[in-house]
Amino acid sequence: YLMGQSENESIMDIVGNLSNYKRQYVGFMGDNGDRIVYINYFYDDGNFSYWKEDWVSVFDGGSHFFQIKANLNKKECFDLSINGES
Repeated sequence: YLMGQSENESIMDIVGNLSNYKRQYVGFMGDNGDRIVYINYFYDDGNFSYWKEDWVSVFDGGSHFFQIKANLNKKECFDLSINGES
């Protein structure tokens, strides 16, 4: 998360700007057979024109880039990861 900014502040920044993010989804089966979706969020600033053909992977970038997993069987999200800042 952003340096000098608490994790809660980063989450509030994400929630307040969620419509500005693009999303990429990958589905897989968990070890116990649950259906899991990995969601990659990245801020839509026009620099990722390839995002529909290739995975967007960025180091750093703070709350403009985050990932989360969703368990469709249990209807819960887990493993939130917000990129750090260099």
